[in-house]
Amino acid sequence: MHSSHILLSALMGALAATGFAMLFSVPRRALAMCAICGAAGVTLRIVLLQATGGAVHIAMATFSSALMVAFLSEILSQRTGMPPAVYSVAGVIPMIPGGYMFRSVTYWLSIASDNAEAYDLVVFSESMHLAAMALLILAAIALGIAAPNLIFYRRRPEA
Repeated sequence: MHSSHILLSALMGALAATGFAMLFSVPRRALAMCAICGAAGVTLRIVLLQATGGAVHIAMATFSSALMVAFLSEILSQRTGMPPAVYSVAGVIPMIPGGYMFRSVTYWLSIASDNAEAYDLVVFSESMHLAAMALLILAAIALGIAAPNLIFYRRRPEA
């Protein structure tokens, strides 16, 4: 595990989070905290994947990272008075599995193209595997963001 790779990934995560925060019209005073959330999420996911030698599944690493970003967003929300979604949504954007989705669609298009020679079961199974991985990672992100809301803002039953 190279520290330069982790630092570069953290920088790219911070830039992506800041860029999407600007796209979502987040106030300027919150952009630095969005960058911190994005960098922290990407860094934790990479460390979990590399430090364990692949023993932790990417969806579990993504869930842990999204959960950490959501808790960090709650802390930042209490300090700044802004909604937690300002920080959490921008913070998890760099973890969206765009590469998995892109390769899956590319495989589907190669199967559907006119010059496809024969129906290739290997290509189809790989495309379905990549699509399933993308959906699993997206579900992990959604559950990670939602967990603090379920813990902190759960409505208590009335007696």
